[in-house]
Amino acid sequence: MAKGKGVFSARLSAGVVILGVIAIITIAIYYYYNYYPIRPFYPPPPTAGKLDKFGIKEIYLSKRGGEEWYLNTDNPQNGPRTGGEGPPTSFVQKNNDGSWKVQSSEVRYGVFTSSGYHPDLITTLNQQVLAAKGYMQSSNDWKNVEITGYFKVNSFTDSKQNGGPHIELVARGGRNTNDIGTIDGLSRQCEATTYHSNSYVDGRVKFEKDLE
Repeated sequence: MAKGKGVFSARLSAGVVILGVIAIITIAIYYYYNYYPIRPFYPPPPTAGKLDKFGIKEIYLSKRGGEEWYLNTDNPQNGPRTGGEGPPTSFVQKNNDGSWKVQSSEVRYGVFTSSGYHPDLITTLNQQVLAAKGYMQSSNDWKNVEITGYFKVNSFTDSKQNGGPHIELVARGGRNTNDIGTIDGLSRQCEATTYHSNSYVDGRVKFEKDLE
């Protein structure tokens, strides 16, 4: 009889443990879905094989009336919608395929919308206010963008900043500056709302977001 009671007690304990585990899992799932809801997946819209002016297939269709910019392959040094970043980029030689050789210790190439870059129009750097407003400078600021670029690294100098030599595509923000002033009480040294896509010469990639 004692043996039978022991078996029954063990089975009862195992049943309680299983019920306890199920209860914990149920509570965990409840809190996960309520506090960390899964966002629905929206696949890219069909492009019907749409190609841009360079013959590159676009992932997303361009917004009707939206902003677009293409590299001026005849004179990239003095494009009317480029600049704002330093040190200035030096395009030293045009290649046979229409691409350009760039030679500089630090390459920076800024691209504006058709509204240009006018920092005096930026009234706040508060990200909550910017999110409600929908833009930083102008209503047609770069926002949901698709950037395509082809790069070939011929040579590079060593770097200790941000993980070594890399190609970095940046969007959705103003410029980084040494200006010690403020905008609406926040430092304007970094108009920090940008996303960064970094491709390193050793094959690593990284995606990061500016936070201020």
